[in-house]
Amino acid sequence: MKIVYVITALVYGGAEKLLVNTCNLMASTNDITVCYLKDEPRLANLFDSRIKIIKVPFGLRSIPFLRRLYKRIKPDVIHTHCPHADFLGLFAATGLKIKKFTTIHNIWIKWNWNDNIIFYFYRFLLHSLVSECRIIAISSAIKEHLVNRINIPEYRIHLEYNCIPDLILTQSKEGLRLKLGIKIDDYVCSLLEDWSSRISRHAD
Repeated sequence: MKIVYVITALVYGGAEKLLVNTCNLMASTNDITVCYLKDEPRLANLFDSRIKIIKVPFGLRSIPFLRRLYKRIKPDVIHTHCPHADFLGLFAATGLKIKKFTTIHNIWIKWNWNDNIIFYFYRFLLHSLVSECRIIAISSAIKEHLVNRINIPEYRIHLEYNCIPDLILTQSKEGLRLKLGIKIDDYVCSLLEDWSSRISRHAD
């Protein structure tokens, strides 16, 4: 299967890391092209070597560039991630007989009144321009938002929680402790636990 992914940037973020993991798992059986808009390719070197990475000019020029790319590659699927990529990548696919998907990773974008404008554009895009597009929500809150605020019918939404690949340890926990100079009986907390305790102390 030929798949074109479009994402805003390849920075260190949840959506970006999810895309890297997904593409790498699918690289052996699919022809994958990843397009990114903003010139931030920090994760580009983490993709499988079989995956084509393309920098797309960012702005209104993205639309004709992507449309020409779609027509040349003739993908079976176009899948966008993050708002800029959703608007530009899906707009460029308008009218093309290609299966379209978008993954919605969050509800609030700007965390102010501008979000209402963004919600309006999402409604226009997903209802009028690419009404056949299927939507993946990474949480039940996002699914509820799509149904209640963007007015997307539930049959177009698939709830798929984010996941991470299995961690393969090449050493035992004891061996890693020895390598890192940590005693066997020492307690090791996660970064999340550490920050939680700091927040609790600050609140008290």
